[in-house]
Amino acid sequence: MQAVPSVSDIAWFHFDELPSTQDEVRSRMSLVEAKLPSGIRWAPLIGVSAAHQTAGRGRLGSSWLDARGSLMLSIGFLDDLSNKGFPVLVMKAAASAVRSACAGLLGHTDAERLYIRWPNDVMLDGRKLAGTLVETFRIEGSGGLRGTVLGVGVNAASRPPEVPDAAALADYAADIDASAVKRSFLADFGAFMAQPDEASRRYAACLRLPPLVRTPAGAGKPVSWESGAVTIATPDGNVTVNEDEIIGWEG
Repeated sequence: MQAVPSVSDIAWFHFDELPSTQDEVRSRMSLVEAKLPSGIRWAPLIGVSAAHQTAGRGRLGSSWLDARGSLMLSIGFLDDLSNKGFPVLVMKAAASAVRSACAGLLGHTDAERLYIRWPNDVMLDGRKLAGTLVETFRIEGSGGLRGTVLGVGVNAASRPPEVPDAAALADYAADIDASAVKRSFLADFGAFMAQPDEASRRYAACLRLPPLVRTPAGAGKPVSWESGAVTIATPDGNVTVNEDEIIGWEG
């Protein structure tokens, strides 16, 4: 098993304003030699955070709106294309770490109130508190390496005025700031990346599946989610599809 590099020890760049931390990380990754040390299947390369994004995004082309006082960051990883489950591990570890960090700052861990809404949102009392995004790209000429970029957005000291039903940590606790959320998240995320089984267990324990998902093969109620595959109940029986085949959901 490889020694797990620390996401706290990589080069971090902070900006007052950016179009997108995801795009900034990907751009900076293009300037770094795409090479992993012998015996290492993945490594974090670079981190970017911003006080405000003008073109933040979420899954399936949605926009991510923020307000100053929120946490916006992205982390770029280099990994081996043969390590097929790596993007799913990053997503589970990130969602679990966001949820864990927020629970610690709020002083409670009630999974009925603070939970992961499948696949990547963290909800508090039914309102969206945070979201994560994992994007991948193949690095040409690298001999089978891939870039994986994790994005994290948390409504910390504020929430976007355009989203009145969003939640913010500051609604529930005093003295919340984005830097404290970042420190707590990075510590928990690093621990979960070092313990993939624990990341999956925590993710499953706090996960709430939507009542309906839509795929090219039809719509149905999800009954399980494991290793990037979702089993949905349809009138014709259970069908298992890859997570990236899902084109929408309700709830």
